[in-house]
Amino acid sequence: MLFAYLFNGQVSCSLGGWVPNWTFLRKTNTSFEMDWATAKAGNAHPEDIANTKDYFIGLENLHFLTSQSYYRAKLELKHTGGRINLYYNGFMVGPETSSYTLTYHSVDVSHRGRNGFSPHEPRMFSTRDHDVYGCVTQKGYIGWYGPDCADYSLFADVITWPMTVDQLVEVTSMSLVMYRQHDFHH
Repeated sequence: MLFAYLFNGQVSCSLGGWVPNWTFLRKTNTSFEMDWATAKAGNAHPEDIANTKDYFIGLENLHFLTSQSYYRAKLELKHTGGRINLYYNGFMVGPETSSYTLTYHSVDVSHRGRNGFSPHEPRMFSTRDHDVYGCVTQKGYIGWYGPDCADYSLFADVITWPMTVDQLVEVTSMSLVMYRQHDFHH
C-alpha cells in the first residue's frame, strides 16, 4: 500500500499493503485531546505513521483534500474479537465555517459491524473550546457529532463501536485512510 500524507503542505509517501494512493487521516492506539487550533492544523509528523504514535492529518488538510476529488474513506477498527471495516463513499469534510462538517453518500460494512456516526446531519467537528451541539460536554471527548449527540467518537479515551444493534466492542486500535474513488480496484 502506498500511504500518502500531508505535512507542511507537502505530500509524503510510504509503502506497504495492497491498495495504491491511500491518504492516512487518523491512526491511534490511544486517545489524545486537541483544542480547536490543534484539530484544525493536526498533529501530523511523517515519522508517526511508520511508528505506533497517534497521528491526525488535521481538519484543514482534510477539507483541502476532500474538496479536490471524490473520495472513499476506510475506517478499520481492531478489537479483541477481530476487526470492523467501514467504507464511506463520497467522504467529504467541509470548510471551517461549517465546523468541518463530515458528509458521505453511503457506507459499506465488512467484517460485521455498524456505522457509528449519527444519521442526523450536519455532523460537525467539536472540541472543548468549540463545542457546537454540547456533545463534547455531554460525552467527554472531541469528534464529529450530529445534533442528537448519538455518534461514537474516533477520539475517545476508550473507543467503542457498534457491532450489532445491542452490542458494542472496545476498539484496541484504529486507522482512518482515504483514497480517490476512481483509484479503488477490487
